[in-house]
Parts: sequence; C-alpha cells; structure tokens
Amino acid sequence: MVNYFEKGLRGTVVVSIFTILAFLFGYLTRLFLARTITTEEFGLFYSVFTLFMFVCVFTDLGYSTALVRFIPEFLVKKKKEFVLKTVFYVFIITFILSIIAGVLLLSARGLLASYYFKTPAAMPLLFVFVFILALNAVAALFSSVFQAYQNMFRYGLFYFLIKFIFLLSCIILFYSGLKGSLMPGLAYMVSLVILILLFVYPFYKNIKPVKLSKGFDKAFFLKISKFALPNLLTALAGTIIGYIDTMILTYMVSLDKVGVYNAVLPTVLILSYLGGVLATVFFPMVSELWVRKEHDRLRSGLALISRYALIIVLPLSFSMLFFSKTILRVFFGENFVSGASALSILSVGVVFLSLAQVNFSVLNGVGKPKEITKITVVAALFNIVFNIILIPVMGIAGSALTTTLSYLIMFVWSYVLIRKCFSFKFEKLIAIAVSSAAFLVSLYVLKNILSMNVYVESVVCLVVSGLVYVAAIFLFRLVSVSDLQSLLKRKL
Repeated sequence: MVNYFEKGLRGTVVVSIFTILAFLFGYLTRLFLARTITTEEFGLFYSVFTLFMFVCVFTDLGYSTALVRFIPEFLVKKKKEFVLKTVFYVFIITFILSIIAGVLLLSARGLLASYYFKTPAAMPLLFVFVFILALNAVAALFSSVFQAYQNMFRYGLFYFLIKFIFLLSCIILFYSGLKGSLMPGLAYMVSLVILILLFVYPFYKNIKPVKLSKGFDKAFFLKISKFALPNLLTALAGTIIGYIDTMILTYMVSLDKVGVYNAVLPTVLILSYLGGVLATVFFPMVSELWVRKEHDRLRSGLALISRYALIIVLPLSFSMLFFSKTILRVFFGENFVSGASALSILSVGVVFLSLAQVNFSVLNGVGKPKEITKITVVAALFNIVFNIILIPVMGIAGSALTTTLSYLIMFVWSYVLIRKCFSFKFEKLIAIAVSSAAFLVSLYVLKNILSMNVYVESVVCLVVSGLVYVAAIFLFRLVSVSDLQSLLKRKL
C-alpha cells in the first residue's frame, strides 16, 4: 500500500530544495545584472518581464491547472487516450493563445515603447519576448506534465534549471560583448530553448504517445474548460499581487526607480520562503487531521508552526529594517540605496505574508479554497487602487506600503476564518514579542554606540543581538527538542 504522507513529504522536500536553489540563482542573476547594466536598463528588463508574466496568465487561462487535475485521474482509470487528449488540447490552446498575444504585442510595440516604457530601447526587447511567449507555452506544458505525473524530481529540477541556465547565459553573453537590457532578454530566450531540448525526451517518455481517435471531442474539451477557467481568477489575482506594483511603477515613475524596486522586493521575499516551505509541509497534515476530526492536534500543530515562523522571521525582518541601506549597498551597489525606505517597509510586510501562507495551507486543508480566492482577489484590488493613489505621492515607498498592507489584509482575514473553524490563538506571543524587543533594543544600542567600518559594525551588531535573542528564546522556553521531533514525526 502506498504511504501517501511519506510520498507527499518526500516530494515536498525535493521541490522545496529545488525551489530554494532556484530562488538563490534567480537572486544571483539580479545581483549580476545590477552590476553589469545600468539601473535604467535593469528597470526596463524587469518591466518588460513583468508585462510578459501578466500576459502569460491570459495565454494559460487555467488550463495548466486542469492538466495537473485530470491526468492523475485518467492514469488511475487507465484511460491513456484521455491523458494524451488533455496534453494535446492544453498545448494547442496555450500555444495558439501565445502566438495571438505575441502578434498583438508585436503590433503594439511602438505604442508601448513610446507611452508605457517611454524609451525606444523597449522595442527590441519586446520583439524578443514575442518569441519567449511561444517557447514558454512549451516549457509550461513540460512542467505541468511532470507535476501531474507526480515526478517531483523532474518538476523541481525543471524549475531550478531555468534559473541556473538563465544566470549562466547572462554571464556568457555579457563577456561575449553583449550589454544593455537586451542581454538578459536574449539570455532568457536561450535558456528556454536549452531547457526544452534537455527535457523533450523525458517529457516524451512520460506521456508515451499513442494514436488518438480522429475528430474534436467537444464534450471532453468543455469538461476541462469548466475546471480551468474558474482558476483564471485566482491566478490573475495572484499575479496582480506579485506584479502590479512594477507595472504601475513603470507607467508612473522613471525606469531607474523601477529597477531599484525590483532589487528591493526579491530581497525581502527571501524571508517569505520560510512561510512557503512550512505551508507546503503543513498542508497534507492539516487535511488528514481535519478529516479525522482531531481538532486539538490540528490546533496545537498550527500554534507550533506559527510560533516557529515568528521566531525565525522576526529577527531577520528587524535586521533588514535596520540595515536596509547596507544590504542594498553591499549586494546591488550605491545606485540602489535609494530603495532603503521601501526595503524597511516591506521587511515588516513579509512577517504578515509568512503567517498568511501558513494560514492559507490550513484553509486549503479544511476544504476552503474559495475563501483563499476571495482574500486574494480583494488584496489584489486593494493593491491596484492604493498603488495608483500612493505611488504619485510616495514613489516606490508608496508601492512598498501598499504591498505591506495587502499582506496584512491576507493575514488578518485568513486568521479570522481559521478562528471560525476552530478556536485557535497564538501561543507564547508575549514571550516572542519580549524576545524580539530584546533583539531590537540590543541592535539599536549597538548601532548607535559602535563606530567602525560599516560592514564590520553590521556583523558585530547582528552577532551580539542574535546571541541576546537566542538567550531570550531559551529563557522563555520558546524552542524545545520535543516540539521539533513531533513536527518531523507528524505527531503534532
């Protein structure tokens, strides 16, 4: 008999490792580009890339999700022809939509360059992204098939390699003499081509094509469409939360400011990966405990996960808040230090995001995915409205404040819903607050009394304050070996 928990946990670990590596190499790519092209060119590339990500939502229309949903069902029922039909229909739809979107972008590239990006340098980059749209349809199909077949190693490896090859391609093209915003655009296109060539055989081996019956199966197409299209709203809302700030900034401020913001946001989101990993691991446990009606264990498990998330994220968040200028200066250079205020604001918001991710795993596990959709849609609408209001007044700091408030909405709303499901409250919150305050005070005092090289000073402040924080954690018994053993052994 298949142990689904062990299988799911093993897959979660594999995907989490590849995801962390992918994020690391994606971040290294930004660091490399920040040092090799101008701030304006950096901003232009990520502005075009953001537009591309937004368009991809409408070229997919939720069909990739349908593919992941239906293929496992057809495999269990041994309906091989329907597996291939799903793959074939999804590919045809997404590829045709990508071609149409590409043609529209190509036709409008002059207007976009003049009135949206406000630079003629956008035109060749938009031309490159037209080809990227078509390539992405193939790459997305491969990724979804690996996920649907529960081949988590290939799924994770695929995601990691696109980031790794992109960085490698940027380095090779730069030292070959190609510079400017076109360099990362071409590097990304080359990365997709290489990735598709690397995985075309594993993809073919997975689906093992057979001859399909002739004719268009309208009933089957409507079945997968009925599942796919409602997912478009959730995907669109998530994309808006992730990318709308860059899109609005591109229109309202100069490209160098857009470049700075696209250095700030990924730096903060490093911390959110903790919440993402905890949510991924916690999700199957929630489902099982909810079905078994073991609400006490579920409540204690959520309290434990939330406590550890706060213990880890809070000091890191405070460190970013205090050393925002130093972080940006060290990693990206002097031209990006102007984003320090935005980084400080977002460092608070990422705490709410990390907790919201854990809460979302609970809502999914207790069978309330529609509630997550509502929260995401409202947060997305809030993001659009307040970005438009605050960016003209505060610049990128206004966008950072809007994003932080969106994360707060997601956290508070999801927390209220969980309280309705079962009586949950944060444990040892006062002790965590006092420990965090001790870290914050020691950081503040040391920062003001020390007078040395800024980098040495930062290290000394963090090390000493970290020791104070660890001492406070053990003093209040916030961490215990038994808790960790319970979590690892699924004995929440």
